[in-house]
Amino acid sequence: MKKPLVVRLAACGNPDFGESPTRMFKDCYEKVSTIAEASQVCRKFIKETIRPSGHSLGSGNWSGGQVYLAESGAYVACIAYNGRAFSESVSFTEIPMDTPSTALEPIANPRLSRGAPRQLPVAARRLLNARDR
Repeated sequence: MKKPLVVRLAACGNPDFGESPTRMFKDCYEKVSTIAEASQVCRKFIKETIRPSGHSLGSGNWSGGQVYLAESGAYVACIAYNGRAFSESVSFTEIPMDTPSTALEPIANPRLSRGAPRQLPVAARRLLNARDR
């Protein structure tokens, strides 16, 4: 089954704990089929990622969750720390988990999280496509 979406999984330092928010300690991408699957993948990443200090990942560390269309690389949604999906266009509008990927519209002027690209990077797209072969 073709996975039409890509979710960014990323974590950075949390200034509340004296960590630099510009220091990324995890940053990767994973193909998913649905917004619900993107949410599950994000929650699993958050639950299983350990900060360099040895503590679990907190909301101040979460800088991932950006969802892109796999084919075009367009940014279409964001998964919050709590697993809810949002559109970041004019206002943060919640996206229902059962929304089909074909109904997701590219976001024209996103308010992106720390270090998040506006489009899926070409290198990430190539790597994910190579994994599918």
